[in-house]
Amino acid sequence: ARSSSGARPLVCFSSGHGEPSLDQGGPSGLAALADRLTKNNYEVVEIEPLRTSEDKSAIDRCSVFVLAGPTDPVPAEDAASMRAFLDKGGSALLVVGPVPDEKEEGYLDLGVADLLAHAGVAAQSDFIFELNPMHRSSQGFGETFLPIPKAHAITDGLIRAAERDKGLAVVVTVAGSLVPTKASAAAPAPLLVTSEDAFGMADFLAWARDPVA
Repeated sequence: ARSSSGARPLVCFSSGHGEPSLDQGGPSGLAALADRLTKNNYEVVEIEPLRTSEDKSAIDRCSVFVLAGPTDPVPAEDAASMRAFLDKGGSALLVVGPVPDEKEEGYLDLGVADLLAHAGVAAQSDFIFELNPMHRSSQGFGETFLPIPKAHAITDGLIRAAERDKGLAVVVTVAGSLVPTKASAAAPAPLLVTSEDAFGMADFLAWARDPVA
């Protein structure tokens, strides 16, 4: 992959909101992803929190901006910079799941509602469980599941690879629901979906203290 200028596309990962770093290994780290992107001819960098960076234009040089798994709220100034990047035609990947608050009585407001609204979707305060045995892990209650890829240019390679290797699948753990808002010029397209047997548990944190089937 190359940009129109011939330079390697620049993939920028955010920092300063509790995201894992590009150097962090293991199943929750980004090191393996960063290595894979680099081997596929992308330039991968981690940029400072936009509110504290001396280079306010750093995000504008990104081919793709990635907000990967924040566990702290994104301050309004950072979110505004990200939104401005999108408004100018920038591409972004937001990977955001439910994060309990300190008292574990509700979920943190991660400050990304406006960014999601730009894409025509809203995040629900729930916790997804997949009940279909063909699309969930045999361990746990269904919080780890195998979403179903929908036909799209983005998922085409994944679908073709899964057809060649039936054991190949995307694995998701700890996710919340997204719903279309119809309040944006963007027309969101589903890429990965649960089965019809899945549901989003609204009172997950209360249930987690005394889980039953």
